[in-house]
Amino acid sequence: AVVSTQSTGGSGQPNLERAAKAMVAVGAAVGGPWILAAFTIDPIAIPMQYLFIIVAGLQGPLLFLNLVVLQEDVKANSLGLIGIKLPPKKDTSKTERSTVVTNPANEGELKKISCEVEEKEKAMDNSDPNVEDEKECLKNV
Repeated sequence: AVVSTQSTGGSGQPNLERAAKAMVAVGAAVGGPWILAAFTIDPIAIPMQYLFIIVAGLQGPLLFLNLVVLQEDVKANSLGLIGIKLPPKKDTSKTERSTVVTNPANEGELKKISCEVEEKEKAMDNSDPNVEDEKECLKNV
């Protein structure tokens, strides 16, 4: 039996997208200097070593800029502390679906969980007429 539920992230941006952005930022900031270090061969060794030191020294500010300053939720909260409110963005939140596979022997419990999920979805979206009442849903258990 499979139960499917929906949940949205608190910041409106999917966690997977944020994690990918963070991995690219860390990879570029940490890997960039070492790519320059590979070019420290004899004719241009000294300038490349200076460039390596400069780029390696910029790792912290670059990571801070990318992972803190450019985040929408951090920006909104920081500006809110000094009394500046950002205009609300259009709802760009995506819904994440999760699937749980359970033992068929637990069908009754699974049906109760499914009814609870439907009830929560109904509470969040009262415009859906196809969602059953909890009592009617549980009657079929």
